[in-house]
Amino acid sequence: MFQIDFTEQSILLLNNLYENASSLIKWNNIMSKEMFTIDQGVRQGGAFSADLYKIYINPLLNILSTSGLGGRVGNINCCAPTCADDVALVSNNPLEPKNYDEHCFGF
Repeated sequence: MFQIDFTEQSILLLNNLYENASSLIKWNNIMSKEMFTIDQGVRQGGAFSADLYKIYINPLLNILSTSGLGGRVGNINCCAPTCADDVALVSNNPLEPKNYDEHCFGF
């Protein structure tokens, strides 16, 4: 977040929102009896969740789009279309997806 000019106060605020977070499960209008801790990720339906995910995933999408890998439609790179928290890796060459490994698995 420092790389995209978030202030230290903003980072501390977000950290406080997620530190020691816990949740319940609601299914068919019945709440679970025990809380569980949230150790990673963002809260489903949280006000900041979508934006925090975009901040996290955008550097990987930039790396993939400039890697030269992936499918193209004309001159438009379509190597990693995304929707919400789903990312698809696309290629015109069936042997190329293994080259995504070096970019994705360490991310």
